[in-house]
Amino acid sequence: MEPVSHFATEVTCIRTAAASPDRLLGSVSISLAEGEQLGVVGASGSGKSLLLAALVGLLPRPLRAEGHLLLRGRRYDLGEPAKLAVIRRGGLGLLSQSAASSLDPTRRIEAQLAEVEERCGSGSSTQSRSASLSKVGLDPSIGRAFPHQLSGGEAQRTALALALAGRPEVLLADEPTANLDTVNGALVLAALDRAAAQSGLSLILVSHDLAEVASRCPRLLVLDRGRAVESGRASDLLREPQAAATRRLVDVARHREQELAVSLGGGHR
Repeated sequence: MEPVSHFATEVTCIRTAAASPDRLLGSVSISLAEGEQLGVVGASGSGKSLLLAALVGLLPRPLRAEGHLLLRGRRYDLGEPAKLAVIRRGGLGLLSQSAASSLDPTRRIEAQLAEVEERCGSGSSTQSRSASLSKVGLDPSIGRAFPHQLSGGEAQRTALALALAGRPEVLLADEPTANLDTVNGALVLAALDRAAAQSGLSLILVSHDLAEVASRCPRLLVLDRGRAVESGRASDLLREPQAAATRRLVDVARHREQELAVSLGGGHR
């Protein structure tokens, strides 16, 4: 028996303006069961980030989304972004590519965590803020720092702590390791994995790196030039990719794996 979906969306399209025929993203359907992890993959410009921005009502003007989102049995019109603000306060959490878009440079981290915790109605305390930072592998003393005092990896994990402090049911992670080195990227992904396991939240992980996503998401959706071209179990798509875009992503992933194997082999000579 299929698990009951607790989150579903049908993005009919994202266009440059209401009266324009130019479509930047075509019809995309997503449904998630509680605790499920879905990977959305595609090359740069495929529409991945546009899709997430539409779901949380943060598309830049003059872009406009058409479609709907269902959460907790309630329907939201993606064409009315102001009404989507309510689901960013507990329903959906967003982890952006860059921590700079999530952190206020003028305020200490503890003050920003306190604001998020109070906004979601859970109340805030020194203990709760410390727990939020510890959950993503950070020393609680970072709470006294300003964003500019953090390294890139620390800043991105702090942004994740802020996203999780809102107690989302579904977390949207938009290329969360894109601006990080391998070590810090692995720390962010490990923190995501722990959060998903501990809280049972659903995750939509967006990336151009098929191997990175397939290793933690049992199900994948592939976008190409604004269209959904393939979806299914990660194991099936890796073994027998059908769409040309999926085949390209698989080829890149295999090439990187071979390069890594050669590099590691050379290091032991």
